[in-house]
Amino acid sequence: MGAAGIVAQGLGDGAPAYMSAVNEAFLSGMSVACLVAAVVALSGAGFAARFLPARAQAEDDAGVLTSVA
Repeated sequence: MGAAGIVAQGLGDGAPAYMSAVNEAFLSGMSVACLVAAVVALSGAGFAARFLPARAQAEDDAGVLTSVA
C-alpha cells in the first residue's frame, strides 16, 4: 500500500482511481487469506479433537501405560 501511494503521486488525475483499485485488490486478497487461515485453524482443531487422547497416560512400574483418572 505504501509503494502504491508513491506511484499514485506521479499519476496526476488518475491517482484516486488507481488508489481505489489498489485498496480493493488489497482487501480482496486479505479476505481470502483470512478465510484460508480460518479453515486451517478449524481443521487443526478438528484433528486435535478427533485424534488426540482425552486423558493423560502414565507408566506403571512395569513400563505399561495406564490411564490417569
